[in-house]
Amino acid sequence: MQTRNLKILFFLLKVAVLSLLLLARHYELFPRFGAYQQQADITISFVIFALTASVLVSTLAWLYRRRENIPAGKADNVIIGLNNIYYLILVGAAMMTILGYWGIDFKTLFTTLSIVAAAIA
Repeated sequence: MQTRNLKILFFLLKVAVLSLLLLARHYELFPRFGAYQQQADITISFVIFALTASVLVSTLAWLYRRRENIPAGKADNVIIGLNNIYYLILVGAAMMTILGYWGIDFKTLFTTLSIVAAAIA
């Protein structure tokens, strides 16, 4: 019972932080970071994406558990697969965030990579 309450509290905390970040972004309440404003925006965008994905995965897993009558401590292939997809997407977003810190344009990067791949093939 104690772990269930902690999981619910942690989920509500994630939703609250996500809501505050979205409201702060919408109303432009973030303080100005001077020369590091671009990096701060990229970092905040990644945190918003990660929290949104986490809340979405938790909600989908909860709905699936409820529909299939799976206890809270158990996981089947669907829940494990959902978590693995979440991890893959999160790693991709982290890589894009790191490239964003260096100022690399994604459209140019993917165009260049596709030209190189076509030349190799």
